Amino acid sequence: MCNIQAALVKYKLDSSVKVSSTIALSALQNSYPSSAGSLKKELIEPVIKPMLEFLQETGLYHMVNAYPFFAYSANANVISLDYALFRNNFVVVDSGNGLRYYSILDAQINVVFAVMSALKYDYVSLMVMEIGWPSKGDKNETWRVR
Repeated sequence: MCNIQAALVKYKLDSSVKVSSTIALSALQNSYPSSAGSLKKELIEPVIKPMLEFLQETGLYHMVNAYPFFAYSANANVISLDYALFRNNFVVVDSGNGLRYYSILDAQINVVFAVMSALKYDYVSLMVMEIGWPSKGDKNETWRVR
């Protein structure tokens, strides 16, 4: 990322081409409750901190890919389908900070904020790049459109 940014600056393209990277939620060690979110320790020093430092220095966005369906399908016995489908009649309150989440996506995005804050990168802007939900699903999946 640093080399690409340096090349963009050298050729005066840095104002029109932005450098960033995404983080998959699979980089999380713990995601529940969101306020207690943590990253896999082996990723913090070699990957996450240098990336966030670069983004903070350049004022660029940190990007996140969130997949509410994967969280739901892996935990369908404890996660309500209403919560996964953004239905307003279901709310989860984070026991650590008292925030109310109206969907699993809300909680997933907030856990990224929580881990960034824990690492002291509160001022890095966050941009959601992907949100996935399958259109039908496989026969063996917990929930699928018929």
